[in-house]
Formats: sequence, structure tokens, C-alpha cells
Amino acid sequence: QDSASAVNTKSNAVRCVGNMLYYLTRERVGPEAEFDSLMAAGTGCLVSNIRSGKIMKIRWNACYAASNILRKEGLEADYAWKRELVDCLLDTVVNFENFKVRINAAVALGSAGSRGCLGELFLGVVAGLLHSLETCQGGEVLGEWQHQENLVSQLCCSLCSLLALCSSSQELAKVASLLADQWDLVSTSFTASVRRISPEKTSSFLLASQTADRLGRDSGREEVAALVSLLTECSNNY
Repeated sequence: QDSASAVNTKSNAVRCVGNMLYYLTRERVGPEAEFDSLMAAGTGCLVSNIRSGKIMKIRWNACYAASNILRKEGLEADYAWKRELVDCLLDTVVNFENFKVRINAAVALGSAGSRGCLGELFLGVVAGLLHSLETCQGGEVLGEWQHQENLVSQLCCSLCSLLALCSSSQELAKVASLLADQWDLVSTSFTASVRRISPEKTSSFLLASQTADRLGRDSGREEVAALVSLLTECSNNY
């Protein structure tokens, strides 16, 4: 967090912080209070660099590092630092002007290791990713078309990763209802993205399709049936 630190040093240091926060579990750290204090300090460091890093590389590396926090196991508690991190990433993925920073914020938001990690923040994160998908479609930015396209693809992958975490048919229906409000955008973006992403990233579409089929098969709701059909098509057409 030293403002005088060299930018190239800092852009690598934030990645190290993210890796260490992933490694340092309660068993390695000690009591819950000590774990909470350490995670709060490390997360605060990443949030500070996401918001005010002097160069874009610091910001996008800090976003990427944040993905290591959200994929940790055992983060079901409503930690204040976790809320602060998610709020920061949502603001970044929706409002920041640099596409590469937004891409890595989307990576982080789609990295939740379990449904319990996001808790009551889950639907808000889905809505934020969907809002970002809307805002990045407002016309091509000169010289940024590839990053813009990659952002759309990553947002779709992250949405699918969260869909795969849905815990009940009722929750799936709520997500489907959010997506239905922007259905043309969602369907065209998903279909285009699954065709251009690398093979390893298609697993998010497959997992989302499996979850949607399992939870929504007998829903009887039009928006759920449409979502199941779209995800099945994306998985089969890859």
C-alpha cells in the first residue's frame, strides 16, 4: 500500500497478496479473530489498488488477485471485508472505463468457490454482471474491440459459473427472471461467446446447463424453460 512503491513492483505484489490470502486458511493462521484481521488487511490492500492503482496493470492484477479470495473455502460468514470487496468489484465491472480491468473484475466475481461464499449477495452479483453486459454493448470503442469482445465473453462465463451454483429451483427462477429482462442481449451474447472462447472455459456453460436442467426441468415457468433451452443449445453446439 506504499504510495511511493514502484508501479511494476506493486503490479506484481498485488498478485502475491492474492495468492497468500488463498493459502492462509484458519488452520494455518490461528483463531477466527486473527483470520478475520488478516483477511481484512489483505482485502483492504487489494480494494485500495483496484480503486486507485496508478497504472491499469496494477488495477487489473488486483482484480485478478481478488478471485483467489472469493474461491477460498469456508467464507460463508458475512464478513465486512468480503462485502467491501464484492461491492468494489461490482462498481468496477459496471462503471470502469478500461475493458481489461473490467474483464478481471468479472473473473473475480465469477470465481466464488461455493454458493455459501456469496450468501445474500448472490442475486446482486448476478444483476451486476448483467448490467455490465448491457453497458459494454453501447458501441465499439476505437482500438478496443477485442477487449470489448473478451469482456462480453468473460461476463457470460461468469454468469454461467454463478448459474451453476444455484441451490434450488426457486433461486434458479429468480436468476432466470433477471436474465429474462434482457433476454435478447443474453441469448445473443451467450451463443456468440461459447463459439469463440477457449475449450477450458466452456466448462462453465456445461456446469450451468447441468444445474439448470436439474433444477428447472419441471418448473413450468417460461423464463426458466427458455434459460434451460439456451444453455443446452450452447453446450451442444460447442
